Amino acid sequence: MNTHRNVKKNCKPLLALLLSLFSLMPIVKADCPPCGPGYCLDTPAYRTALSVKKATASSKSFPSRLVSIYDNIDHCELCIRTAPDGFSIMRVELNGSISIDEWDKSNEKLDAKAVSEGKLAECYVILSRHAIAGCNQTEYNQRDDYNKTLDLNKKMSVNCE
Repeated sequence: MNTHRNVKKNCKPLLALLLSLFSLMPIVKADCPPCGPGYCLDTPAYRTALSVKKATASSKSFPSRLVSIYDNIDHCELCIRTAPDGFSIMRVELNGSISIDEWDKSNEKLDAKAVSEGKLAECYVILSRHAIAGCNQTEYNQRDDYNKTLDLNKKMSVNCE
């Protein structure tokens, strides 16, 4: 019996240590998928990452209509952090072939003019062809904005102007 009391007495500090370690573990919210805290939805870290990404894009003189595409990314911090820092132009030729180049204002204007003149079928400024999705979110090709012919999630783009 005396041994039992000693074991019980010696376990109390260990139990206290274990409880304190568990208290240091992050609290998992209901909106956090099993992929880790960077994929939790609508967190302060997400909002900060989005603000930084948009401010950086704005400082590079990207127009606000392009910068607003970042709002269409799934609302997790790592989705924003891994998103491209710039935009591309996606051209659809009259024969359906697609080409993609780095965006710049003058190329966009020329391509928009080519669409209006019937020389190009379509033109988009894109952040990414596919939705930038978080863990356990709907796959890009299962979303309502997915255009199979273009292999493009339309929410990741705007028409050339």
